[in-house]
Amino acid sequence: DNPFIDYGRYADALLGRDVEGVLAHFREKIAQEPDESMPAQVLVQLLLKLGRPAEALTVAREHLSDMPASHLTCPTPLQLA
Repeated sequence: DNPFIDYGRYADALLGRDVEGVLAHFREKIAQEPDESMPAQVLVQLLLKLGRPAEALTVAREHLSDMPASHLTCPTPLQLA
């Protein structure tokens, strides 16, 4: 994995470029790395920045519910509800 590619994709989405493709990219990372929470945390943050809080809540509930708040870089499912 190259974090610079992920950062570029994240920036593209914030600029309105290929938003759905970028979201699919991060969803795929979640599927490829099910034991890692960072892809889900990044996706939650991105969805919030894109004004899609309901989707962010769904991702957080599915992938971050068991994580203590102190280990998250994004809001918890409870904070998003």
